[in-house]
Amino acid sequence: MRSTFKSFLKDFAKILFGTGRTATGRPESAYSAALTLRRVELAAQIARVPWDKYRTGFPPDANVATVLEQLLFGTEHQAVEAVKDLHSGLCHQDVEVDSAALPCLPFLLLAFEHASENLALYLLDFMRRLITTEASASDPSRNEWAPLLRSTFGASAPNFTPYLNHPNLEIRKYAEDILRELEKIT
Repeated sequence: MRSTFKSFLKDFAKILFGTGRTATGRPESAYSAALTLRRVELAAQIARVPWDKYRTGFPPDANVATVLEQLLFGTEHQAVEAVKDLHSGLCHQDVEVDSAALPCLPFLLLAFEHASENLALYLLDFMRRLITTEASASDPSRNEWAPLLRSTFGASAPNFTPYLNHPNLEIRKYAEDILRELEKIT
């Protein structure tokens, strides 16, 4: 009976606190706790963005705010799916980036800062694609927001520098690629 209860407690702790580590080596539970404590604040920040003023490739019934909340507060699987949805909705076939990428960027960087190693891989790949893809040619306001997106990415270069020595080769490669692209911007 005692070993069954211990097993239950271990399983419950895994569910409650997570078992993995973030890409920076912190326990995954720090990720959950840090963002959970800020959930109301972050949800309010996401809600304040006038998403209808930005262009996306999302279907009309999709909601960027909902996808960002899924990224920040969902399970690991939901967060990975959110990155895939954001990639599809903001970086069409790696041909053009839409203006909604600009207000998404701070939330992407925050998610990356607290991401598990698996989620960090998806976020790094997506952000690399945002950096290397041109602004939508059909967007008449692209000359206003595209330079700001690029300069914001340029200013975020220090966020990627610690990953140059990451033990995961894929994370290290993505960080190198991103920093190489950001050097072209600055």
